[in-house]
Amino acid sequence: MRLLQKNKPVIRFLLIFFGSYLILAFLYNLYLNNASSQKYYPEFITHIVALQSQDLIEAFGYETKSIPSDYDPSMRIAINGDYVVRIVEGCNAISVMVLFLAFILAFKKDWKSTLL
Repeated sequence: MRLLQKNKPVIRFLLIFFGSYLILAFLYNLYLNNASSQKYYPEFITHIVALQSQDLIEAFGYETKSIPSDYDPSMRIAINGDYVVRIVEGCNAISVMVLFLAFILAFKKDWKSTLL
């Protein structure tokens, strides 16, 4: 019991971190399983990342085209006619944002300072 009292902040951190991470990861996985779309293939967020990547490459003066992949749930980007990049679900950074948010929630002291 004394050991639990001594390590209370660490245990609190771990419970909040893993609890929030598991909940957020579950919600993101639920989104991925239900968000597939023909209009925004493979799903909306990854599709938008592919379009933004295309726009950024075009800003440097390259002829760029993005199309849905026939082989897997991803977008392919062609630069000057050659397909050189594949944008997959992992490229949209949501998984990293989930991890970051779990750390923020675990480290928070009060909501005001955390939001600021």
